[in-house]
Amino acid sequence: MNVVYSDKVKEYLAREGKTDILVSSFRAKGCAVKPEEVVEAISSERAAELLEINTPYVEGEMGRLFITNSWMPDDPNRTFEVDLKSFLGTKTITVSGLKKPNLPV
Repeated sequence: MNVVYSDKVKEYLAREGKTDILVSSFRAKGCAVKPEEVVEAISSERAAELLEINTPYVEGEMGRLFITNSWMPDDPNRTFEVDLKSFLGTKTITVSGLKKPNLPV
């Protein structure tokens, strides 16, 4: 597996002083809402905690991309593209190439 970072996300991570990213799940309340991925830059302390509990990760050029099992694709040749989107001043890290889990609602 390979991780490719956009220039925007590289600059953002450098500014934040973080290198690792976590992809986890968020379950909204409601009857017809599927879980969505939550992508966040994490501290080195949080990364150490994730390593301790054996959270899967892919080594990237800037750090590790931790991916909870439900989002980890089966294809070992998958490329993850990490980018940064901005909307009304709010920065959001995005990752493409994730498996879309079929988790129960």
